[in-house]
Amino acid sequence: MLDIPNVGDCFLMELPLTPPLREEYGKDSFIVEAVYHGTLTDEEVEVQKADGSLMEMYNRLDINEHHIVFFSDQRWVNDLLDVDPEKISFEPLI
Repeated sequence: MLDIPNVGDCFLMELPLTPPLREEYGKDSFIVEAVYHGTLTDEEVEVQKADGSLMEMYNRLDINEHHIVFFSDQRWVNDLLDVDPEKISFEPLI
């Protein structure tokens, strides 16, 4: 498991790309500067997504405490924050 930043810390965050985006951009990931905002429960995530104050990037369904990050003038769910990028894979749901 990777180290999670402290709330309010600015850090460089790797965003693994899905296969279609890898093909489009010719890269496996992007690196962005982000600020860690802590965690929210499933219920808090759903409420904040519904009111437009939270965007969904990587939302794992197997956990109920979700990492929240801020970048590109938006707050995002990023549940891959503590996962080794070398171990991430994407599979279509449908």
